Amino acid sequence: MGASHALFFSMNGILYGFTINIFCRYAVSIYSSQPLMSFDNSAASLKAVPVFIGFLLGGIVLHMMALWKTQSSFCTVLVHPDHLKFQLEVMTGMFLYLYLNLLPYQTPGNSILLKLWGIKSCIFSLTGAGLGMRYSLKMCQMADYREQNRVIRRKIAQKEQEERELRSTAYYDTLTGTYNLQYILEQLWSLLQRKIPFALCFLNLDNLKGVNDSYGHGEGNRYLIIAARELRLACRQDCNLLARYAGDEFLILFTETGVAEADERVRQADERIQGISRSGGVPFDMSISYGTVDSSVAADAEGLIAAADKMMYRRKQDKVRS
Repeated sequence: MGASHALFFSMNGILYGFTINIFCRYAVSIYSSQPLMSFDNSAASLKAVPVFIGFLLGGIVLHMMALWKTQSSFCTVLVHPDHLKFQLEVMTGMFLYLYLNLLPYQTPGNSILLKLWGIKSCIFSLTGAGLGMRYSLKMCQMADYREQNRVIRRKIAQKEQEERELRSTAYYDTLTGTYNLQYILEQLWSLLQRKIPFALCFLNLDNLKGVNDSYGHGEGNRYLIIAARELRLACRQDCNLLARYAGDEFLILFTETGVAEADERVRQADERIQGISRSGGVPFDMSISYGTVDSSVAADAEGLIAAADKMMYRRKQDKVRS
């Protein structure tokens, strides 16, 4: 326990004990109709009775405070230095205020109003100290709640980030950055169930296996990344979707786009891909084969993919023969 903590508990005990002691002196003075001078600190004074009663009541009050778990409130304030300082200042002010109430013990009069004023001052001191503690406790609790809210918000943000990463892992191809098969199948089924027309293009990278065998998988991955980049340019962000279907195969889902327009977009992407290889950007030839079908040719996602794959294969064979 630090010095400020020890001072806090000491001043609490002194304040409550001192206040109850003075209160009892005033109360006994009223009850016995004795002047306040009879209860000063001289050897012949009558202060023994009120002091005894004061210590007894003070012990009872402090014991009740312990039963009411007031100590936990004190501990809450102690961990907040600003409010601890505020409480020490309040108790110092109350202590000085009570000390001024000892001055009437030097007056020879027996005024009931003066005695009642002293009792009022004691009640005011205890009430002020209690309200100050209650205020500090509420402010400390609010500060603790704000900190707890910050911790909770950080945990929520962290959880949301983890969920985004999980979704990214579940729906994205890590190499090309495109969607994966699981995601595009979900989208295909959703469009079919809602009877929204679309076009589906099945694409195959020509001779990817030969590139892997001749130049290594690093160059093969480069082929995939370049093709995915150019195919992404063929997609309209608001209504088209590119996904990697398998090793060297991709799917493009075209909504609000007919088969002819979809074919033209993919053809332009193929020209850009071939242009990169012709310009010496890579040490191997790159091109794609593709087939596009309308959503009306099959009733399910697997049937549509099979139809687009069949058309792509037919065009690939025509390309080989030519």
